[in-house]
Amino acid sequence: MTVNINGSQYSDDGVLQTSFLGSDPVPGEAVLVRGIAHDADGIRYVTDEGPDLFVGGVPLRDDGAMSIAAEGTPETFLAGTGLTSGGKVAATEDPPETYLAGAGLTSDGRLCVSEAS
Repeated sequence: MTVNINGSQYSDDGVLQTSFLGSDPVPGEAVLVRGIAHDADGIRYVTDEGPDLFVGGVPLRDDGAMSIAAEGTPETFLAGTGLTSGGKVAATEDPPETYLAGAGLTSDGRLCVSEAS
């Protein structure tokens, strides 16, 4: 079961549903929700590149894919989610240990995602 929170799809245990792109561009059929690229079902596109810009505090590559660091170490926090020293979202495929506004996080603030690499 999944739930849509602010345009992004989460599993019932709070894991953000993601599609890892690596260096591939965001597909042409992507939709932007608050500047962040998603597929038509609300799965968020992520990459290990960037960030080139920030939209509402979210680090993005210039095509709208969210910049993440798989197993990155949080150095600072934005709205409770850990960011690395390079400005990427610290992400993991580990199960959530805590929740913030429905999003699953580890105890050290890494965002729980379905595909981190």
